[in-house]
Amino acid sequence: MPFQDDSDMKIVGEYVAPEDQPDATSALLKQEQENGNLDRARALGAALIEAAKAAEAEHPSENAALRLQRWLLLLFTADVELHRLLPNSLVAQTSANAFYNLLHTQAADIYDAVQQNGSLSFYYLCQEDGAVSVQKAGRTFASLCGHAEDRTYIELGEKLAEACLDHVRTLVAQQNFVA
Repeated sequence: MPFQDDSDMKIVGEYVAPEDQPDATSALLKQEQENGNLDRARALGAALIEAAKAAEAEHPSENAALRLQRWLLLLFTADVELHRLLPNSLVAQTSANAFYNLLHTQAADIYDAVQQNGSLSFYYLCQEDGAVSVQKAGRTFASLCGHAEDRTYIELGEKLAEACLDHVRTLVAQQNFVA
């Protein structure tokens, strides 16, 4: 397409950049550092990874697909609940990042499998009004394990989701986050 002269074009209005205002994210970051919430969030992420590793040791699975789906369900459930319960998204994301960083260093095989598997996005469809739907999560878990209509797998997924939700709630309450 040849160059066309656009000198006759009029621009309506003129963009005026807003005056420099304090960056809201920087202010929030400073506030959350000072009140200790970011340290609490990191501690929460560490507690979550320890609980997940303990649960896996308590209930090991030789089935790689089942093991991966348990972790994906845990990651989804914890992430949604953190964002629902913690004071703001910065604190929630700090906790989730701590969890993922520790997962990467302490359970690299799971971390790599999670990164290479697209199933996590299916779990995010299991939300209702920003909370985890245990029933939907159970059905998704069973389906992703290859047992979509198997009541045993559906119930296992529901129990795993409920147990994770309860555990996240308990750990969040123990941290005494500042609102």
